Amino acid sequence: ELELLDSYIYIQKVRFVNFTVHYEVPEEIMDLQIGRFMLQPFVENCILHGLRGLPYEGRIDIRATCSDALYFEIHDNGRGFDPSAPPKEDPVRKVQDHIGIENVKERIRIHYGDQYGIQMESSNGCGTIVYLKLPIVRPEEETT
Repeated sequence: ELELLDSYIYIQKVRFVNFTVHYEVPEEIMDLQIGRFMLQPFVENCILHGLRGLPYEGRIDIRATCSDALYFEIHDNGRGFDPSAPPKEDPVRKVQDHIGIENVKERIRIHYGDQYGIQMESSNGCGTIVYLKLPIVRPEEETT
């Protein structure tokens, strides 16, 4: 999943250039498995909605830890948003924002249950933090 994310980030950096990405993923959890495209929609939202067009360099931090579950934190220093506001329609794609996020939420619920999921913190002008809680799945246990 991190390799896929790297490829996506490379493409977006060619297009937008004005951001950096920092990973903090301990080597001992690199073999753990997560479903495809669990992280990419959140990084995409960071780039397209949080960082694009900023007058300063954007930054995305991706951190993973493992204890009773596998935890990811994706944090950007972008423009942020009001999480209680209804989704807006994207005028270019003619779809509502957050479809990718809702898709990931539903996939987590269906595959892993309600004890896993996503939380987001954001406010206008203060960036966004996304927290994902996923089960610990070793390669021989992979189910998705």
